[in-house]
Amino acid sequence: MTKLFSWVVICFLLACHSPSTTESFPPAHREQRDNFQECVGEGCATVELIYPVFAGDTRLAGLLNRQVEGQHLRMWISGDQQYREMEEAIDSFFKDYRVFRNDYPQVMQEWTFETNARVTHQSDSLISIRFENFSYLGGAHPNTVVAYLNLKGDGEVLERGQLLIDGEGLLELAREKFKEHHQVEPGTRLEEDGRFFLDDGAFFLPATMGYEGNEFVLLYNAYEIGPYVMGRTELRFPLKELAGVVYSGGPG
Repeated sequence: MTKLFSWVVICFLLACHSPSTTESFPPAHREQRDNFQECVGEGCATVELIYPVFAGDTRLAGLLNRQVEGQHLRMWISGDQQYREMEEAIDSFFKDYRVFRNDYPQVMQEWTFETNARVTHQSDSLISIRFENFSYLGGAHPNTVVAYLNLKGDGEVLERGQLLIDGEGLLELAREKFKEHHQVEPGTRLEEDGRFFLDDGAFFLPATMGYEGNEFVLLYNAYEIGPYVMGRTELRFPLKELAGVVYSGGPG
């Protein structure tokens, strides 16, 4: 009995003095800026990356930082080319620029790749990070692309199927706001307007969705539902109006 009591006391003391494994969500973060440049003759290629870094030597902070890096890498995808690390993506960018300048030394063209990622929403069970990329690699115009990284309380990605509780309900709300945004004539169906790229003739939800403050954002990037000159379309909804329609928090 005495021996059993001693083990209970020891276990209690160890529990009281051992480090807590509970990790608050989301952990604190700071802004990181990375700048790279390589010049060939008088022309230069530049890379600028701005992104949040989550603090703390914890499993959760490490996972969040890996998720941020993974989304950064997805912004680099071109065709079938995918990268495993940022260093590989940046090296490939500069290599392609050197080849371009060597093949066309008479063309004084500079290349730019910039991504600005910032936390736009955070709560006890949800964090949303907006990635906005600007790139110019020659051609008629630069390109801009926006993506959201939506993460649950366990640091895992909130997939589209988990994000949409009532996809059909959101589609109808988006259709009306889209028509209002683009000033479609009353009584005119989107299919009849002629300005938009529709999915087999039907309106659709965009690939890009995320949270900003107390709003939920649906964002159609250029070319997704209209020509480049139309730019991107952002539809914003107060979260309180989307109760039961989109995920708004809960256990990770």
